[in-house]
Amino acid sequence: NVAPLRSIRGATNTTLNEPRGIAINGNEIFVADQGNGAVDVFPLDGSGDIAPIRQLKGLATTFNTPTHVAVTSTELYVSDFTTHITVFPIAATGPVAPSRTITVTGLGRGNGVAVDQGTLYVMDVDGSAMFTMPANSSGTVVPATDLVGAETQIAEPNGVYVHDGEVFIGNSVSSIAVHSPTATGNRLPSRKLSGALSTLAFTDGIAVLG
Repeated sequence: NVAPLRSIRGATNTTLNEPRGIAINGNEIFVADQGNGAVDVFPLDGSGDIAPIRQLKGLATTFNTPTHVAVTSTELYVSDFTTHITVFPIAATGPVAPSRTITVTGLGRGNGVAVDQGTLYVMDVDGSAMFTMPANSSGTVVPATDLVGAETQIAEPNGVYVHDGEVFIGNSVSSIAVHSPTATGNRLPSRKLSGALSTLAFTDGIAVLG
């Protein structure tokens, strides 16, 4: 039972309402603000009821309910419970249109999203699946791989994180399935974290250090 070093919270200035996924780029935190239909950007060392440095919000963004974000040094990827991923310049702000939209064939509702070594990973909460494709994709895209089926132990996936040759997938059913980045079809994970001792419950955002 340890207090946080700091927290960004408050109803007056943060504008946060049901924040979900986060991503860090340099000295900035990107927050998918599901309840506010926005992506908010805060300073990495921010604390208290502070206003975002900038905010993406408005009809031009085409946001539905943003749930997760991923970043590279130049681009921001937003997943929002639709069949597509919207991509913006990393410094985008205001009611701006995406620089491109990736519509994923077979995707029900996109949830967790990650980018690693030129590959985009998208979680399908409806189909309990993971799709991959080139991160520079645009328009309608047929996934390069689709990891789906009972053997995968992917179930209503939320967050996803790629680290050191492994993909960590957070499931709504209180577990984390670990797969190879190139895994496809209906195959078992390399390992799985679950059970009472794990204390996992509705696993959402994931990060791995080291």
